[in-house]
Amino acid sequence: MEKRRILCIVDHHDPVLSKDHLLFLLQRHVNHEDQVEIKLVERDIHYSPPLLSSTKLLPAVSDVIIESFKDINSKKNWIFKLEKYQIPDHIRKSTYNYPFITALFWRKMNPVVMPKNQLYDIAVSLSCGLPSYYLRDKVKAKHKIYYFPIRQFSKDYRSISENIREQDIIYVGSQTMYSELMTDTNYKVSYYNDPYYNEAIKLAGKLEHKVISPQHQLNILSANGMKNKYQLEGFIHLCKKLKTQQSDFKWYLYGVGSYEQQTRKYLDRLDLKDNIIFIGEKANIYSYLMSADIYVEWNKHSSIYYEAEVLEKSHYKND
Repeated sequence: MEKRRILCIVDHHDPVLSKDHLLFLLQRHVNHEDQVEIKLVERDIHYSPPLLSSTKLLPAVSDVIIESFKDINSKKNWIFKLEKYQIPDHIRKSTYNYPFITALFWRKMNPVVMPKNQLYDIAVSLSCGLPSYYLRDKVKAKHKIYYFPIRQFSKDYRSISENIREQDIIYVGSQTMYSELMTDTNYKVSYYNDPYYNEAIKLAGKLEHKVISPQHQLNILSANGMKNKYQLEGFIHLCKKLKTQQSDFKWYLYGVGSYEQQTRKYLDRLDLKDNIIFIGEKANIYSYLMSADIYVEWNKHSSIYYEAEVLEKSHYKND
């Protein structure tokens, strides 16, 4: 059997992926017969390839060639002088909090990053953000595999997904993201069962400060995604009931919904506006989800229903 040549792009400082999680993702694609090369996003003299003894560690993505010259003692060899391109910590966090910042950073970094001119059978980026951009723009491979280890929303992953080739594939660890991608896209998408998903969600939730006040007896989170007047009326009915029971509650609605203006009018009329907080579109909703007592979903298997199930906070409203 012919050896496959595989490139794995690894950001071992990814804030939501532990070492064990990264190793789990690596092992999904590598066999003992493969010729495996690992390219880190940033150089680390203490990092050693965690797989086979034959695994080769390449210069990092952030190692930029600033000078090259011919070795006078050799007819073939060139000597390259490298300089480390600095990647601030907030850029890694922005991949999950404000993805457009990571996209802008890559746009600045892209011209100075050296491409991989060798052709690989398979090339894999193990996390979103810089590894995905490098795979898309700088690597030659028969097949490219992109990982989105936690759920992201369409406006946040579109900068990568719009330029994916037909023969490439996206792996997602979120059932809700898988459902969305299968509905809205034409490229290959696959869901995989990730035993570290719960851990990744919690790590993502810690990337932002706590945003839900613990002072209230009940904190509820929902997508601002009511699809019809019946769901709107059901929402208002629940709010009135909680208010009648003199419950001290806050209901957080994230995203932008088609019924938002009508909702606000109802809340003003019923003196409920102080109980309902519209938080708009958030790339990282996990800090809100972790702090909430309950998550109410209007349309099952959309939004972050799967993530709420994983954290045991879900409630499906079907009327």
